[in-house]
Amino acid sequence: MKLAVFDVDGTLLSGMSTERGFALWLWRRRMLSIHGILEFLSFHLRWSFRFGRDVIKKNKAYLTGLRTDLIDEESARYVAAEILPRLRPELLTILRAHQAAGDMVVLLSGTLQPIASALGEALQVDRSIGSICTVDGGHFMAAPPLRHPFAESKSELVIELCGEFSIDLAEVFAYGDSIHDLHLLTIVGHPVAIYPDRKLGAEALRRNWQKIGPGNSTGAAPAADSVSR
Repeated sequence: MKLAVFDVDGTLLSGMSTERGFALWLWRRRMLSIHGILEFLSFHLRWSFRFGRDVIKKNKAYLTGLRTDLIDEESARYVAAEILPRLRPELLTILRAHQAAGDMVVLLSGTLQPIASALGEALQVDRSIGSICTVDGGHFMAAPPLRHPFAESKSELVIELCGEFSIDLAEVFAYGDSIHDLHLLTIVGHPVAIYPDRKLGAEALRRNWQKIGPGNSTGAAPAADSVSR
């Protein structure tokens, strides 16, 4: 059995990130409180010294005070209405090819766990790993996430999965779009850059990795074909 790991934002999905879209979804439904917005702004001030330019990725404080069951319900509605129609067809074809080959398919993303779970359920993947927020009494808190799959932490999570399911890293396919995915892509046997940003695109070219997206002459089909290798 092989392992196929898919990033979500920029990889499976084009356009606006899932979490930014979800914040707008909640705003339009008048579910975001002034308290949550103030906590979001305050988070930047309190945590920028630790997280630097990545503080925006760590900031889930707009959820402060909201019930976890409400966010679970709204995430499912949001994914069905806004996310599934935006999935890249070529990536969906690759994901389905992995499933048909009997591979373990995992979503690995910094997006909220309820969003990752809802998307994973819709796609019928084996595991969905997203950001886990601090919760107290069934309500979200303004603290940094307890788990945030981002940069090297993605590698750590994939290594844990390989140990859990006795899969060698050489048998792992990883699909990512950002330079932040570089560490993960360097440790797996089958790295694929998906519509990569400029820095990751340069690394993919230098390392002769497969690339799907602008400037790629091979297109999506070879990646799907490679699943059976």
